Amino acid sequence: VMIMGHLDPDELDWAVEHELSFFVFDMNRLQGAVQSARKIGKPARLHLEVETGFHRTGLEYDSMKEVSGWLSDHKEDIVFEGLCTHYAGAESLSNYLRIKNQLSAFRRFYRYLSRKGTLPKRRHTACSAAVLTYPATIMDMVRIGIAQFGFWPSPETKMFRFKKDMSASTNHLRRILSWKSHVMAVKEVDAGQFIGYGSSYLANKKTRIA
Repeated sequence: VMIMGHLDPDELDWAVEHELSFFVFDMNRLQGAVQSARKIGKPARLHLEVETGFHRTGLEYDSMKEVSGWLSDHKEDIVFEGLCTHYAGAESLSNYLRIKNQLSAFRRFYRYLSRKGTLPKRRHTACSAAVLTYPATIMDMVRIGIAQFGFWPSPETKMFRFKKDMSASTNHLRRILSWKSHVMAVKEVDAGQFIGYGSSYLANKKTRIA
């Protein structure tokens, strides 16, 4: 089990104890993981997230000397499960150059760690949109999000896939998520009345709504 989301510092012991892998995106988290591993007596299973251009979370390239040093000095306390990053806007083809630059930056991180002899078991960078649009981002594993429910990340992603496979007569993705509810109230509104938050719907005739 890999935890991609938030993990409080006081939850590191719990994650190490249960042999869960988790993201490390700064030196404090890396050092804390080693401390937890020593306390629990089990290695911390880490995925290092590196900064390639998304500018949210991730280790900077300038920190790689210190990071690789910690990985080398604490091999008994760490299982280097993965090296990863996240793409900024892979669902939009207008970000083509940005994604290519991020991919190049990720490969730079990997080359550095390779030279230092601190290689991960896996490399993973691709979200749903990247998997469907940028084959080069499909490495040792992928992190499928919205596509696993049968939804396209964006209309552009869908158009790109159908353009590559013009023989496709049906949708490549099948939606497995549905919403079900009960009607709470029924009323009538006159033509010209707005309905809902933000005036998002305008009735063009007298309408019965639920």
